[in-house]
Amino acid sequence: MNPIVVCDTSSLVKLQKSGILHSLPQIFEKLIIPQGVKDECRDKEIIKFLETSFVKVESVHSTLFQSLGSGEREAISLAVELNIKTVIIDDQKGWNKALKYGLEPISAITVILLAKDMKLISSVKDALDLMIANNEGITNKRYNKALKLANEKQNYSE
Repeated sequence: MNPIVVCDTSSLVKLQKSGILHSLPQIFEKLIIPQGVKDECRDKEIIKFLETSFVKVESVHSTLFQSLGSGEREAISLAVELNIKTVIIDDQKGWNKALKYGLEPISAITVILLAKDMKLISSVKDALDLMIANNEGITNKRYNKALKLANEKQNYSE
C-alpha cells in the first residue's frame, strides 16, 4: 500500500470522473484534505466519499504562499505542515510549487496507473476515456504517455 496522501480539489474531480475515486482506499493508507478543498467540492458523489473513514479533513494553520487557487495552495501547505510527502495535484503551477517545498507530487493519471498496477482496474484507457466523456480534458500527449506506461494501445495521434 502507498503512503498517506494529501489531495487538491481538481484532482479529486478527475479521479471521480475517471471512476477511480472509490479505489483510493485500496491504493493509499489515508487521504487527507484541507477543509478548503472539502468546501470547494460540489459533486454529491465526492461529498459522500469525503465522509468515509478513509478521508480525514484538516484545517490549514497557515498558507505558505498566496499564488495558485485555494485548493492547491491549501493542499500544499497542509502537506508541508503535516510532513506528508505525497500530494495529488494536477495543476502545473501547483506541481512546481509542491516540488519547491520538497513534496512528491503525483497526478490523477499516476493514480490511475497505480490502480492498474494493483489490478484494481483492467484498463487505463477506459478510465481516461471516462474522464474525457465526463468533460475533464486531457492532452493527447498525456493520454498517449499514460497508455504507453500502461502498455496499452495508443489511440490519439500526437
